Amino acid sequence: MRVRWIPLLVLIGWQHGLATCDETPSDEYLSHRQLLRAKLFDPSKYDVNQRPNNGSSSPTNVSLHPLLGNTTTFMNLEDGWLSLSMVTCNNWYDTALEWDPDDYGGLESISTFPSEIWYPDIEIVNTSPDDYTTQPITVYLEHDGEIWFCQPVTAKIPCSMDLTDYPFDSQVCRIRFALLAYGDEEVRLGGEGIMSHSVTNQSSEWQVTFLDTSHGTLLNKTSLDMAIGMKRRGTHHRCTTTLPWVASVILVLLGFWMPANSNRRLTLACINLLLIMLMPQRITPLLETSTAVPKIALFLGNAMVDPKYVRRTVRRTVTTTRV
Repeated sequence: MRVRWIPLLVLIGWQHGLATCDETPSDEYLSHRQLLRAKLFDPSKYDVNQRPNNGSSSPTNVSLHPLLGNTTTFMNLEDGWLSLSMVTCNNWYDTALEWDPDDYGGLESISTFPSEIWYPDIEIVNTSPDDYTTQPITVYLEHDGEIWFCQPVTAKIPCSMDLTDYPFDSQVCRIRFALLAYGDEEVRLGGEGIMSHSVTNQSSEWQVTFLDTSHGTLLNKTSLDMAIGMKRRGTHHRCTTTLPWVASVILVLLGFWMPANSNRRLTLACINLLLIMLMPQRITPLLETSTAVPKIALFLGNAMVDPKYVRRTVRRTVTTTRV
């Protein structure tokens, strides 16, 4: 199977007004194109509701390619929900839409509307239909019967988050695509996800680290599972989480090292207690979506109850580092 990514990207750009052409197609080209369309989409010979059987009893193979890269406009993970917009491309063959380019002035490919052909209605099944929207655009047909159907997709996917290592945590969100209208004996779903390095800059807080695709089974139907690995950018929480946490540790240690009869010891302890009490206010909203309690929350909680815990933790860390 040849992948024609350049014509596809040009087609998508043309649909969104990113590319223009000032040249007017010749009358001969339009004539060949109209004749070809009349032949391919004749209602008496082509049924848009009938899947391509390609002259055999074998199922129709459909390849799904979610594209994460230059075409991705948004991706963010917040409150246990992954919000993203991307482009998904479906590819399959239909021998009923083949033609000889020599019979049509060397015309090797055309574009048409999704309503004029059969196409697989692939859905994201692990989210609500209200959180999943598509925008169908032009279908790309090759003379050998190969079809590419690309469309922008906007989705909001639930994602279980483990914030144990917050703010240096990594998360894995999964998206499941499936074709529910047909069984495996009629249409079989395959394909893989494609990620460009530019997708790592689409979110200010998260960096995409990997994209894996695998095939599963849902209600005796083949599904395509896409796993997106994301790592939180710790630099974004340096002033709001990391530095206050380090400051609270230093203040606790200073309280132990100051003389017992020092008048500033009580003042230092009050300031540190106030700091420790304010920091959990930022972490509390995270606990609603986390499957585990963050280590920093456990540390601050123990520090409020037993300040000796801080000294033992720091001493253990220093000893381990020396060894």
